[in-house]
Amino acid sequence: MLDDGSILFTRWEYQDKSVFPIQSLWTINPYGTRLNLVYSNTITTPNTIWQARPIPGTRKLLCTLAPHHGNPVGAIGILDRHLGVERIFSGVC
Repeated sequence: MLDDGSILFTRWEYQDKSVFPIQSLWTINPYGTRLNLVYSNTITTPNTIWQARPIPGTRKLLCTLAPHHGNPVGAIGILDRHLGVERIFSGVC
């Protein structure tokens, strides 16, 4: 859940995509309205954003950057939603 009450989730996008960059990050209101892309509908690296969580008091998200197939193990990233849906990395740990 984000500060604005929307639900943060990943969505499988197989339509017109390769097998790897298919899991984007999205939000939706609890009643199913206002579906919005948060990050990575066309970016191929990283393949998947795992375990995204909001950083309280900011528009940033903490997440794991990892391959699509396999364990959700990889770099820890911070996504800054102020930078846009295709360019929002503010750092990788």
